[in-house]
Amino acid sequence: MQSKKTGLSITAYKSGKVMFQGAKGEQEAAKWGTATKPKTKSTKVSSSILPPGFASKNVVGSDEVGTGDYFGPMIVAACYVDQAMMPLLKQLGVKDSKAMTDPEICEIAKKIIPIVPHSLLLLPNPKYNELQAKGMNQGQMKAILHNRALENVLKKNSPHQT
Repeated sequence: MQSKKTGLSITAYKSGKVMFQGAKGEQEAAKWGTATKPKTKSTKVSSSILPPGFASKNVVGSDEVGTGDYFGPMIVAACYVDQAMMPLLKQLGVKDSKAMTDPEICEIAKKIIPIVPHSLLLLPNPKYNELQAKGMNQGQMKAILHNRALENVLKKNSPHQT
């Protein structure tokens, strides 16, 4: 949900986070008090979103952030996880990000980045605007970034590397 008025844009997310933007952003945010953590947070995540035997498979995947942001760049990350690494990742605390706090995610990321083949692509705002001016929509940009990130990861795992 989003609300706009002169010098201010307020965006509320389903996660419970609220973002204040614009010249009057800090002033408006101050009226609402300081951020607080929810009293309880359910960490139950449905396992039905994963196919049967998922942990026994080699997996490649990608995801993006920044597609709803006004100021930030669009970022796509992809990674490859060999089934042999699944127990280690579970031991390190890897799980659905919706069941984790931002500090938990940052701490685990420091541990998995060196051991998981990955690709991280960033589309800065000026390039985004340039592509949009040429007629490309956000869906097309995301598709290109996802394809490129997945291609990069697969190249890193190719048995025919030179």
